[in-house]
Amino acid sequence: MRFQSLTLECYGRFKETSLKFPDSPGLCIVFGPNEAGKSTALEGISDFLFGVPERSRRVEIFGADKLKIGATIALANGTELSLRRRKGRLRTLTSEAGEIVDEAILAQLLGPTGRDRFQSLFGLTHASLRSGGDDLLAADGEIGRLILAAGGGLGSLLPLVEQLRKDATALFTPRAAKERAFYAGLDAFNAADAAIKSGLVTREKHEKAQQSLNAARDTLEARRRRLAEVTAEKLRLERMARVAPAIRVLDRLSAEIEAHAELARLGDDFAASCCSAIEGSKTGEKALADAELRLKTLEAKIGALNVPTTLIAAEAEIASIGIKALHVAKARDDRRNRERELAESSEKLRTLRQNLRLASDEALEAASPPPDAISRVQKLAAEGVGRRAALAAIKEERLRETQTREAIFRRQEGRREAGAHEPLGFAAEAFSALPDKAAAIAAKELRLRKTEGELARDLARQNLASFDDLIEQALPDTPTIESEIDRRASVETEFSRLAERIEAEADKAARAGADIDRLMIGGPPATFEAIAAARAARDDAFAAIKALYLSPNAGAAPPEQRAADVALSESRTRAADDLSDRRSLEAERVAALELAAREKSAADVALATLAERRKDVLARREALLAAWRAAWPAAGGVEDLGRLKHAVIARAGLLARWLELRAQTEALAGDAAALAPRLDALSRAEARLRLGSDARLADRVDAAIRATKAHEDSYADFRRDQRALEDSAANLERIDASHHSLILGEARWSEDWSAALALLGVGAPVALEEANEIATLWAAAHGHFEAMRVTRNRLKRMDEDEAELAACVRALAEKIDLALPQDAVAAATLLAERQREARDLAIKRESLESELPGVLLERDEAARRALASRAELDALAARAGCAGAELAALAARCAERAEIARRMHEQEARIEALGDGLPLAALRAQWGGRDIDEIKAAAAELEGEMKDLEPSVEEARAMLQDRSRESAALTSHEGVNAAVAARERATAEMHETLERYVEIVLAEELLREAMDKMRDQQKDPLIARAGALFSAATRGAFSGVGTDMNAAGQPIVVGRRAGGAEIPVALMSDGARDQLYLAFRIASVERYADAAEPLPFIADDLLVHFDDERSAATLELLAGLAETTQVLLFTHHRSVSNAAADLARRGKATVIEIGGD
Repeated sequence: MRFQSLTLECYGRFKETSLKFPDSPGLCIVFGPNEAGKSTALEGISDFLFGVPERSRRVEIFGADKLKIGATIALANGTELSLRRRKGRLRTLTSEAGEIVDEAILAQLLGPTGRDRFQSLFGLTHASLRSGGDDLLAADGEIGRLILAAGGGLGSLLPLVEQLRKDATALFTPRAAKERAFYAGLDAFNAADAAIKSGLVTREKHEKAQQSLNAARDTLEARRRRLAEVTAEKLRLERMARVAPAIRVLDRLSAEIEAHAELARLGDDFAASCCSAIEGSKTGEKALADAELRLKTLEAKIGALNVPTTLIAAEAEIASIGIKALHVAKARDDRRNRERELAESSEKLRTLRQNLRLASDEALEAASPPPDAISRVQKLAAEGVGRRAALAAIKEERLRETQTREAIFRRQEGRREAGAHEPLGFAAEAFSALPDKAAAIAAKELRLRKTEGELARDLARQNLASFDDLIEQALPDTPTIESEIDRRASVETEFSRLAERIEAEADKAARAGADIDRLMIGGPPATFEAIAAARAARDDAFAAIKALYLSPNAGAAPPEQRAADVALSESRTRAADDLSDRRSLEAERVAALELAAREKSAADVALATLAERRKDVLARREALLAAWRAAWPAAGGVEDLGRLKHAVIARAGLLARWLELRAQTEALAGDAAALAPRLDALSRAEARLRLGSDARLADRVDAAIRATKAHEDSYADFRRDQRALEDSAANLERIDASHHSLILGEARWSEDWSAALALLGVGAPVALEEANEIATLWAAAHGHFEAMRVTRNRLKRMDEDEAELAACVRALAEKIDLALPQDAVAAATLLAERQREARDLAIKRESLESELPGVLLERDEAARRALASRAELDALAARAGCAGAELAALAARCAERAEIARRMHEQEARIEALGDGLPLAALRAQWGGRDIDEIKAAAAELEGEMKDLEPSVEEARAMLQDRSRESAALTSHEGVNAAVAARERATAEMHETLERYVEIVLAEELLREAMDKMRDQQKDPLIARAGALFSAATRGAFSGVGTDMNAAGQPIVVGRRAGGAEIPVALMSDGARDQLYLAFRIASVERYADAAEPLPFIADDLLVHFDDERSAATLELLAGLAETTQVLLFTHHRSVSNAAADLARRGKATVIEIGGD
């Protein structure tokens, strides 16, 4: 999958923006400053693939409804997809046309990769890069699990290796310890040797001691058996003493329950049923009496209420009278206001009557002009005032415009004389930077000359004539020297270890030889071969005697011959016996001699092997030196590689400084060439402005800038005044046209004004203000006339309403026969009060009557329940066969029987607890009705016997211990032969222990070597690929990576130098760890791309902690990954895009820039 474009709409700070990615393969670097939207674009890619989270912060500015993310992606098979994503919970993926698209399209491409896995595998920032390096150090995280898998299961062998080491330590260590098997055998050997010197014990004494031991054992067993029997019997009697009283109580309860046997037929629930029925009957009778009392009370209340029906029937008429009375009362209060309004309106018309010389309001209303005539006078009056003001203003405006135009003409003539009526053709800002640039060039030239001198001195110190000679020097680079240092250090370390081991083995051989010399001082020991030869000679002598004795001529040999044969046989027998005894007595010396011989032989073999290995190491060291001198003849004479490394670093620094000097010199020449045209322009400007050019550059520039700005200001004023003259001419033309139009309009207005005054009834000419005032009074008079007519009509209606209310009250009073006040309003108020009282009585009676059916129903229900309770009591009495009055007593007896049954159950449970869980029948049988005091007395006797038996058992135990110690003491000294056998056995065990020790140590070493070989053979392909990438990233400083086991038995990753030395992650620099983690991540992405649709790898400012060399190597790695899948590197560091320039020239990278949000 490769993104071809990304469009963000209302996303984050973007209103709408698009990002186009190159179609060609290669690393794509997206460069933009801070706040340019790189992080927004990164998050937009993730949200497009997996959906916008519900609480995304990218919706805070424009809102969730407007958010859209569009992208065009190209698949590995050449297919292109253009999709859009909106924010929502369901069906958020659409086509460009807005049609819903199934999420399965992206799901098939992403496979099992979710948002978290995508960010952890295909997304990488400088923070996650650094944390990944820390995970490598802790053998944790994804890479830690990868290393664990790469261990090939060898972690399970570590416990075996550790167990072998523990087994070897348990057998033997150079330092003596009792818990070691060898030293335990040595202690046994010493104890057996001491036992040889002890005395012998006779058979009779041994048998007697054994008999005493058996007798003590039998006595103890008999006393223990008797004590157990007495204890068991005592416990049985105590149990009977506890159980017997409880059994008696149980028997008494059984007798009591038999007295109530006739009640069993009624059932266990009879007592409860009787109590419930009796209580129900009482409750029902009481409820019936209460219901009848409530019914009588309600009927009495209803009869006491007397409602006046005539008032209820006249409710509509009384309501109508009330409304009319309310209007009349309000009219009475309002009458004085209306009369005051009439007076006020007449007063407002007084001024108009006086101006027109009319006597009354009626005459004034009859002379009222039409409204359009009044409006025309007002309009003409206002127009006349405006015309006069406009004529005065237009005259004043023409005077001002003429004066301004004359002043502008005078200023323009002065500017033409000064030459400010034409532009210069250049700006003042063009010269402002000239002094700084010239000073910077001079300072830079001074620094370069200084740096050139320093470089020349440094070059002379290295005895070189020129930098060309320095470049031609063939010296190894720093990684090569470091690798050589590691190789030599490895050889020297191995040589030192061999020297230490040779010294240790020589010391072992010397000690073993000294032990052999010391042990041989008393002569050679009796060996098994010497004993066998002596026994063979003894057997030969005895065979001759036996043959002679068994032959027919046994008596033919002379007595002297036979005596000599017997003496020879006896002497050879004694010699063989003496050798055997010596062998037994000298077993320790023989074992020590054999051990010393084995140690010396092992040491000699080890010394020979170590000598060969030392020769091999020396040869390798010489070969390394020869190869180094052959490869680097110029550096071959320098034995101190550390000094050579510093010299190479200094040489590289010197070359870099020289190259930088060359680049700066070329840049300085370019700056000087760029400055020359500006200096020429300054000279031309000085000539144009009539300035001198013999001052300092800074003063010349200041003078030129000031003169230029002054000319620019004057020229701007000239252009502004020129435009002002053009505007003034147009204004004068406009003013003259307006003045002529005002004169013509004034004549027409005068004719209209005279006709309008006649319509107002004004005969003589009047001023504009006075005529306008009369028109205003006429306009207001129409309103006063209308208000007076309305007020008079209202007063008339008030009188009519008063009369109508009085008539209605009199007619109603005759119908209801009720005395009422003379005032109609007061009578209406009294009628309303009496009618409300009658209505309240009617409502109360209706409420009580509505309760009557419910009370009757309640009385009937109570009667029904009381009848049911009586029937239930009758049924229970029939069941018990007794009268109803006897049910309570019978229920009490049933309850008493139930209580007895409960107590019996509790007593049986108590007997079971006291009787240790035995059945009741068994307990009765054991008790047998015996007297409790008799049982307690028997138990007391047994307790006394127990007290007597316990000391006798302890006494028998002590006697047995004494007899056991005596027997053990006798059997431990059974004779010299047993002691000799024990000593030989200890010797054999020591030999076997040492042989086992050697086997275990050898097995441990072989197993470790096999594990190392197995790790190399089973290395995961991913780790191998990560090693190759790591080697490329470090420019060969490391040749690859491998796995090892730490002290806790966990697989860890190590870096391998070119010389084979392994560097743990803990000893790597932070930058090297970051490169190692990046190599693992790239290898993981490559493996994923081989198995599924390749997904883009997105990195954000990875190179923050890398120097230039590491940055270049890392960009090479990412460009290599871009051949497999799309790689997007976002950065705000210009140095990163510059570092990728070489890749871009080779077509392996593309740099695109984005602006601010």
